[in-house]
Amino acid sequence: MCVDVRLVCVWVTVMAVVYVTAAVGPRRPNNNDIDSVNDRNDYLTEELGLATFGPALLQELHTITDLVLSINKQSNAAAKPPHLPELPPVVQDCSSLRLAGIRGSGVYHVFPFTFKVYCDMVKHGGGWTVIQRRQSQKVQENFTREWSSYREGFGELRGEMWLGLEALHLLTHSAHYELRVDMVDYELGRKYAHYQVFQVGPEKDGYRLLVANYSGDAGDALSRYHSGRRFSTFDRDQDMTRNKSCAQDKEGGWWFDACYSAHPNGHFPATLGRRDSKNIRWWKSREQVLVLTYIEMKIRRRATRDATVVRDEDVADSNGDQHDQGLDQDDDQGLYADEENVDYKFDDYLAHNNHSGLEGRSDTLPWELQVD
Repeated sequence: MCVDVRLVCVWVTVMAVVYVTAAVGPRRPNNNDIDSVNDRNDYLTEELGLATFGPALLQELHTITDLVLSINKQSNAAAKPPHLPELPPVVQDCSSLRLAGIRGSGVYHVFPFTFKVYCDMVKHGGGWTVIQRRQSQKVQENFTREWSSYREGFGELRGEMWLGLEALHLLTHSAHYELRVDMVDYELGRKYAHYQVFQVGPEKDGYRLLVANYSGDAGDALSRYHSGRRFSTFDRDQDMTRNKSCAQDKEGGWWFDACYSAHPNGHFPATLGRRDSKNIRWWKSREQVLVLTYIEMKIRRRATRDATVVRDEDVADSNGDQHDQGLDQDDDQGLYADEENVDYKFDDYLAHNNHSGLEGRSDTLPWELQVD
């Protein structure tokens, strides 16, 4: 198209020079002189005085002018960008990209934040922002890291990764979020856990976790034992125990209690077995622990803000398999064999046992936020 335009322009220029030179008096046309076919006829016959040059010559000039006008229209049409879905004014996360019509999974930059995220746009309705992933790969990512690494995030967004505590806080305080955890046990296969409520508090409060309203087939390993807890790493101990650091003992940062019922940031299992408490594990019930060769945690903005945190007493009568799921708050301390005889820090003892403030319960909002 560009070559054709150049040829036509050269031809028109040459012809114009010849005929204008022979005309009575050349006049430089205004920009709007040949905007239409009628203007073209007037310009050729009246302004340039070319009516006496013969019908064949005029017809040739008519044809060239028509071609120029046609190419000009096509060029203007081609210059318009292809139709793309309009992005929202503020791209907060993958769910807003999904609503804008983006359908491809991959790495995106979300505004107004400065970090990039991996968006799952296909599975389970799409629009998920991946916040953590463990998988088998050539070189396993090291998750035994200091506080600053967990705050800023690490790993590869398409591989093993941790998005970062500060990013989690910024995202989950910009809207109301749900959490989905997909996992694979080396023997039992695929399992999942879904939580209607997921929030991470600010750093000044230890990036405290709020997670509630479980459903799924993996067992509720988060809301009953980790909700309300601050994040801990080997260089910042904020767990509930006095006689040890869970992050040092279990090797990996997490919202430890004393110490865990879920440990997604543990060691990737070098050998398959269920006894190593430092591995990636998820307690399905008091009798069964899942050892994971894959886990992915992802969050999505809720379509509505009407999720109500379900209290223990609200589901006790309707959940017949409550004990099989390991849901009794009073049994948390003796729930797992490797957590027996734990000595709690004095300041946190009452909160853990729900005698003051219900700090450890999943239905309590620990930093004065309200869930509608």
